[in-house]
Amino acid sequence: MFGVVRVSGKDEAWPYCDAVPMWPLCQFNLTQSPFVPDVLRDLSFITIYLAPQHSHMPTRIIDTSNPDPKATWALRSFGQLDGLTIPKAPAHGSTLSPRMGEWGDVAADYPNHDMSGDVIDPQQYDQSAHDWWQTVNKTKLGGWPSTVQSEPWWNYQHTDDTWDFVFQIENEPKAGWHGWGDGAAYIARSRERPNLWAIDVQFT
Repeated sequence: MFGVVRVSGKDEAWPYCDAVPMWPLCQFNLTQSPFVPDVLRDLSFITIYLAPQHSHMPTRIIDTSNPDPKATWALRSFGQLDGLTIPKAPAHGSTLSPRMGEWGDVAADYPNHDMSGDVIDPQQYDQSAHDWWQTVNKTKLGGWPSTVQSEPWWNYQHTDDTWDFVFQIENEPKAGWHGWGDGAAYIARSRERPNLWAIDVQFT
């Protein structure tokens, strides 16, 4: 789902940023996905919330085990679907139009030219050639991020964590979501501390 939260944990409190309710951005039911990245196989369901001011002053890294009341985004994850209930959302003023997403078919995914140096020898191959890479411009799980400026950079706040890219969120015009401009948001999870999640938002 995009633009609405249909289910939540039984005792889950709606996230706030500076005492203001966050907007429901999207939910992923991983049990229905045709592909799940290894780093997400311990989870069945993920919900993303955003504060309206997130695009202007984003919080980079969040700790889901100890949420910061001033963080501009929130992530809720569940290992099982059992026990999820229909939430009662506060008046949050979101302008998004609830939309049901559809899983696409699994297809070959390639890095774009911003990340080509980690994949091919640029002296031997043309990293801008369309015959070896493609850009998937849509919200997606796993694979390679279809970056709009550069490779995602998670370590804005220095930690000793290793970050794995897990999904990206594009603009979803049918849901009225244009919060990234012409860009996208890239979400990563820490290998060492799975309760830590990071976001890199790229605008064009």
